[in-house]
Amino acid sequence: AVRYKYFPKTYSTIKMIYYNSNYRWDWSLDKILQRYEIRQEASVYLKNKINVGLNAHYEYRDAIWRKTGQTFSHKDRIEFELGYNTLEYNQVLVNYGVGQDFDGPLHWYGGWAQFDVTKKIGFSYDFENRMYNKKKADLIATDVNLHIIGADIRFSPDLFIRLFSQYRSDTDRMYFYGRLGWRFRAPNSAIYLTYSYDDDDNRVEPYKIVYAKFSYDFNLSIY
Repeated sequence: AVRYKYFPKTYSTIKMIYYNSNYRWDWSLDKILQRYEIRQEASVYLKNKINVGLNAHYEYRDAIWRKTGQTFSHKDRIEFELGYNTLEYNQVLVNYGVGQDFDGPLHWYGGWAQFDVTKKIGFSYDFENRMYNKKKADLIATDVNLHIIGADIRFSPDLFIRLFSQYRSDTDRMYFYGRLGWRFRAPNSAIYLTYSYDDDDNRVEPYKIVYAKFSYDFNLSIY
């Protein structure tokens, strides 16, 4: 992986130029390359809080890694982004992309917004509409509408509730996640109580789980 941030001094309108890349390769026990992935991301942040970005994603999978009915062996996608104030909590972003995935050619558009409703309550909404070229795509290709809603309730810096819900149209999946957290000795000593709910077309009954997590930092020093 390569990550780079550049803060130009000679261009008064540009605040930062950002570049990020990630690579992945998977070989079988027989030393056959079954999968590889390349991700590239570049963004320019202006001093007026506007940013433009370009993301590219290429991935190859052999038949073992693909789902039944997927005949396309590679994913090749490019996405354009336009955002405002994306270096801060209160932000908004829209995107548009074209390309191909393992189900066939497609294009999509989406958006993201996050903002504080009050000093102690934050809200976020993320959506994506994904549409396939039905004349060229596989028979299993299905258009997708994805909606994600999140909320943060901050009673104090160390006592908070986080809520997350997601709906995906192609599988009729509804997912909900909630967490109550208390950092009684910040930053690493905390108690978390979590609830999750997961339901889709493939489940006879919704999957529900409640669990607790406890962590304590002993702050031991060894010389």
